[in-house]
Amino acid sequence: MGRCLQENSKCLESSNQGNKVKGIRAALVWSIETAKLAREHNNANVIAVGGRMHESDFVKQLIDTFIATPFPGDARHVRRIEKVGNYEVTGDL
Repeated sequence: MGRCLQENSKCLESSNQGNKVKGIRAALVWSIETAKLAREHNNANVIAVGGRMHESDFVKQLIDTFIATPFPGDARHVRRIEKVGNYEVTGDL
């Protein structure tokens, strides 16, 4: 699955809605650091950015950072992501 940007004025609501779709790992992003962490810790494939919160040039920086940041695959993050994926399928934690 590729990566995506979800933008509107209700960014937290957007990330919550995105996470209700199987296979989507959406993260609320508001800084360069959170754009990096979305990838490094959650292997997010969607970011939500508030449309009224940032200038378009800064949003482009957030997107570029998100896309350029690899998921390093640290075991603790992989375990957590697998738990969420398992919950999507079975409903069990």
